Amino acid sequence: MTGAGVASAGMPADHLLLDLFQMPVVEPYAISEPLSTAGRINLNTQIVPFTFINRETGIHALLKSEKLIAIRDSQAGVYKINDYTTPTQSNIRFPINIPETLKGFQARFASGDIFRSASEISEIYIVPIDAGNPNATYANMATYWSTNDTTNGRRLTGDNSKERIYATLYPRLTTKSNTFTIHARVQTLKKVPGTAANVWTEGRDQVTGEFRGSQTIERYIDPNNPDIPDYADTSTSDPISQFYKTRVISSKQFTP
Repeated sequence: MTGAGVASAGMPADHLLLDLFQMPVVEPYAISEPLSTAGRINLNTQIVPFTFINRETGIHALLKSEKLIAIRDSQAGVYKINDYTTPTQSNIRFPINIPETLKGFQARFASGDIFRSASEISEIYIVPIDAGNPNATYANMATYWSTNDTTNGRRLTGDNSKERIYATLYPRLTTKSNTFTIHARVQTLKKVPGTAANVWTEGRDQVTGEFRGSQTIERYIDPNNPDIPDYADTSTSDPISQFYKTRVISSKQFTP
């Protein structure tokens, strides 16, 4: 997982193997539920078909706490010194330039594509706020890593260091949200005699009741459902989506 523009080992992309593995959280109690993505942030920040809505707040929160390792060529003789109080050690971990990083998301959506797997985060460059190279942008990240320059070059950064940030981001991402909050304003209406049955006549027809509030709905799969086939059997063709159910886990009324 080394960022955009890196060829994978054939098709499908090799990073999709990550979807076969999930480490459940079982301490201090069994927090993880089977097939649940609760608590994860959706990579698809643009909502289809309402493409004018961008839910980027979660991605901002996710990237805010991350640091990207980038080692300049000129630090060859000092970056491994075990003294983290020196300036040479304090400037190899950089905060993320979130607006620039999100340009990778926006370019994907603008092309008509979406994220289908959380592992596709590894196809997006993570752009640092690097004082040594303040002009680092999403468009020039390939050059950022490969420049042969003792001042601006970052060729000392190993693949393990470049990929570390994807390893910490991936477990907290999803493309299949299963918890949704629906906000609603509902009215019951009464028609008065003498007006068209299919037309609301303002000033004559009556609003007899109103509800404003929200409900949080969870989509889930019961792992004990005996109808779920053995998906390890290659002859199984039934999509698991048909076994999803929904339940209301919270309901609130807005009464200002």
